[in-house]
Amino acid sequence: MKNPKVSVIMTVYNTEKYLNSSINSILNQTFKQWELIIVDDHSTDKSKEILHKVKSTKIKKFFLKKLEGRIKAFNFALK
Repeated sequence: MKNPKVSVIMTVYNTEKYLNSSINSILNQTFKQWELIIVDDHSTDKSKEILHKVKSTKIKKFFLKKLEGRIKAFNFALK
């Protein structure tokens, strides 16, 4: 989305159990001028597979090459 009014940041690490419902919660918002920035912090469960299946131009997905920790993943999203 060009010039969203709201950016939602989601850091992910082995969250396969809750990931779909979390993403769907954002997708189903009535406010439509948003973007979702997801940073996967080198998950070892099926989180990456789930993220690769999500198709939306409003969602930006990033995959860290090694485990960095939540703060570094969050700071990566802020950049």
